[in-house]
Amino acid sequence: SKPIFSYAYNSYEGKVRSYNEDRICISVNHKIENSECTFHFFSIYDGHGGSKCADFLKTNFLPYLTKNKYFPKKISTDFRLTYIQMERLFYQQNKPLNLIDEYEHSGSCALIILLYKSICYCANVGDSRALYSESNSKIVKQLNIEHKPENRKEKERIEQAGGKVYKNTTSALAFKMPWRIDPG
Repeated sequence: SKPIFSYAYNSYEGKVRSYNEDRICISVNHKIENSECTFHFFSIYDGHGGSKCADFLKTNFLPYLTKNKYFPKKISTDFRLTYIQMERLFYQQNKPLNLIDEYEHSGSCALIILLYKSICYCANVGDSRALYSESNSKIVKQLNIEHKPENRKEKERIEQAGGKVYKNTTSALAFKMPWRIDPG
């Protein structure tokens, strides 16, 4: 028999802005091309510095994920490939056309949950959190590790990659990473 499940999401605009930069994409019983199989896809794209990147991910992540040559045989590999593809494609579509134009400065966290057959896959880039509960919420588990720079291991990872963790004027922790994509 098929499992019975319910889902919910929560997104709020925070304390700094009067608008929300987050985007949600949910696709239940999404059919796999050339197959009778389906999967369930849940994602939240937590926009930073504007909503353009979150909008881009909402539109493009799922289609690119399912078009990867390994899907659905190697879903973990597909996630890695899709995250890389999304970063490169967003950069290419938003790079300045001349020396006067500015770079697009928005970015986004991307938290994805994919249920396929009897397996729950969770992929995360950023500080969003996914929770799983069962037995009428008597058992609750966090599915991912949030990438927050106040976490010692995350701070070390950022600094080892050449990034810098600093506090800004609002006392919120932030981090800056060197650009990782070769635009050529």
